[in-house]
Amino acid sequence: MKIKNYEIDKFCSNFNADYQAILIYGEDYGLKNERVDAIIKNYLNNSNNVVNLDLKSLISNPEILNDELSSISLLADKKVIKISDANDKISSIIENSINYTSKDCLLILTSEALSPRSKLRLLFEQHKDAVILPCYSDTSSNIMNIIDNMFNKENIKI
Repeated sequence: MKIKNYEIDKFCSNFNADYQAILIYGEDYGLKNERVDAIIKNYLNNSNNVVNLDLKSLISNPEILNDELSSISLLADKKVIKISDANDKISSIIENSINYTSKDCLLILTSEALSPRSKLRLLFEQHKDAVILPCYSDTSSNIMNIIDNMFNKENIKI
């Protein structure tokens, strides 16, 4: 499922465990990090139970993902598994693993810009328990809207 651009900030700040996997992709590196941080903060309730997996390890040892997805933590009730720089090379690994995610585990993937025909993007768009969040670079109209909103919030008139 793809979240519409104007709904993404609300989705991230009010994230609940309706989805088992999230793909955050696009060109805006800072925005991707902000959204990942907001989702993790809301999902874990300020706990720090995040497992980072790198792409090379995952490709060489795909079983590690299933192990992490199915294991539970003794110290925390929830955990997040984060995979950075995801791409189509791991789409089959993710497809085989996404259904094994426990309800107390969230899988978050970040990626560069993905074409509409990307296997990974299509997997997340079509899976009932997955969601995608695009992070595009700001346009001049987006920047003007941000400025206008900030000025209005602070009651500044120009």
